[in-house]
Amino acid sequence: MLKRRSTDPWTWLARAGLLLFVLAARLAAAAPGCSTVVVGKKVSLTGEVLLGHNEDNEGRLVVACYRMPRLKHTPGEIIALEEGKAKIPQVAETAAYLWWETIADWKASYSDDFINEWGVAVISDSCWPSKETEGELVEGGIGYGLRRIIVERARTAREGVDIAAGLVDRYGYADSGRTYIIADKNEGWLFEVVMGKHYVARRVADDEVAFIPNWYTIREVDFKDKEQWVVSPDLVSYAVQRGWFVPKVPGDTSDFVFAKAYMSPEMYDTNWKVTQDPRRDYNVLRHKYALEMITGGSFGYGRDYPFAVKLARKMGPEDLMALFRTHYEGKPDYRTTSPANSPHSLATICASETQESLIFQFRENPDFTAVWWTAGRPCTSAYVPWYLGIQRVPEGYGWKDPVEAMASHFKPSEDDLSRNPDRAWWAFMDLQNGLEPRYFGDDKEREAGAYAGRDVLRVQKRWGELEKLWLGRQKAVEAEANALEKKGAEAVREYLTRYTSDQAKKASAAAREMAGVLGSEKGKK
Repeated sequence: MLKRRSTDPWTWLARAGLLLFVLAARLAAAAPGCSTVVVGKKVSLTGEVLLGHNEDNEGRLVVACYRMPRLKHTPGEIIALEEGKAKIPQVAETAAYLWWETIADWKASYSDDFINEWGVAVISDSCWPSKETEGELVEGGIGYGLRRIIVERARTAREGVDIAAGLVDRYGYADSGRTYIIADKNEGWLFEVVMGKHYVARRVADDEVAFIPNWYTIREVDFKDKEQWVVSPDLVSYAVQRGWFVPKVPGDTSDFVFAKAYMSPEMYDTNWKVTQDPRRDYNVLRHKYALEMITGGSFGYGRDYPFAVKLARKMGPEDLMALFRTHYEGKPDYRTTSPANSPHSLATICASETQESLIFQFRENPDFTAVWWTAGRPCTSAYVPWYLGIQRVPEGYGWKDPVEAMASHFKPSEDDLSRNPDRAWWAFMDLQNGLEPRYFGDDKEREAGAYAGRDVLRVQKRWGELEKLWLGRQKAVEAEANALEKKGAEAVREYLTRYTSDQAKKASAAAREMAGVLGSEKGKK
């Protein structure tokens, strides 16, 4: 007997999600590919630094959002996070911060996004494998704790870099290789570290824009400039000792290149040449097309892209939104036009494994810093404004006390990871999962020249209208909040809390509505 096909949208979406889970499992051997942009304040339309990031990860995961309050700590209290890692003394008081938590069954050590009450943000891109396999570690070294401690203690980006350097000097870094991006309204820094006690940090100049994929982007090092650089004491001598750097002239280290010395030969050969077809390299493609979108120029295929580029124009949040949504539409490396496949791959900036996107719009008053956040891939989700001054996160975006959430970060429960329609994350995932298997629709559904089918275009139009509304109202909203200053900072923060909550609820309600319509229409076919 033939079973009648279900028309229930949730049943259909669940099947679609299962299909995507199987597809993701086939990609599990490939490395995830985060992407980050730092815009210096002189080339930012806002007058302050802009920071954007796509967080990419594979496997079973959920993202929850929390606001950790400022906390006082008892003498002798220690930070104990990951099993087998260093236990670090806590300070007397830690800053409040917003926290986007990656809850995963693989226990996410390097994926969470933070910004504290002083307006210091910390995110990261993996840069593995490095050459280092035997770096010096004390008590197991530091991993997840590095970003948490920076956000708990730093009042400026530069102070965050100094904190990171001090922790790595003391304990050693436990991961193979990574770039931490530490930024505030005035400065954006790249802190590039390898396993053990070796690192280099460089400030992005005020008139520069830097793009970071999943490799080291710092090459030549200025050891004399202590204002713009922070370097581990034996960075060069250690590379010489390990045979990773041989000066052309004995005793002259002027030809030292950090990325070449410390990046694994899987990424570079000894002559700094491409070792494989660059069009198949997910770092090459993301770096090339990001720089082309940023500058409007043309870049070839290779691995010698500049640390940063200087711009004659200025960039705003909308420019970063477009960049983080790109699949290289209209370019030679736009890879798929088949109705059976979406345009996502590991080589695109908006990729198969993109779990969220964030754009940090820093402001002089940290409370007014706006974090534009998408749950899921930005191409089918909305950049919703979250103000740093909020006193609590919108309902449904987090479900634990933040202290409890931090304590259980490496012990996620089945409930944390399971689909729950009352939680906002799943509204966006239901919509994304429903769209992904038929991103292109069919020939009749695609408009002339469109790079998506009717369903995707309809969703993108809805999100575009909301984003236009939020961006257009931003000055008026902040003026209303400023007008409350005479009543005190708490009145301003409560206003920002209500506004953020209203917009976040509006976005999750829209996602649920569109997912329901999509599922119902699919069930009728």
